[in-house]
Amino acid sequence: MADTPATPQVVAQVPPNAELRGRGMLRFLGMDIYEARLWTESAFALASYAQHPFALELEYRRSLSGRLIAQRSVVEMRRQAEFLPQREAEWEARMQALFPDVKAGDRI
Repeated sequence: MADTPATPQVVAQVPPNAELRGRGMLRFLGMDIYEARLWTESAFALASYAQHPFALELEYRRSLSGRLIAQRSVVEMRRQAEFLPQREAEWEARMQALFPDVKAGDRI
């Protein structure tokens, strides 16, 4: 892969000997929001992803509040599947507690 970034130290601790397996840019209305990178061990197989350690790295291009990231995440999750209202509220509350405010250049 061209221009492969070095494995971030914190990512290398999740899957030992992590390798960059994929990357993509999230764009909204023509604006870059973040670049996502998937780091996995070489034995990673999509069909059995839950049995392998992996890390998802997000490098933000814009400043966003954690609260708004959580709210938008729920909207996107709804597009994929239906959720019980209490499950949706629980997940949004957890994400709001977990997701930090970010600024351009931040990596999580």
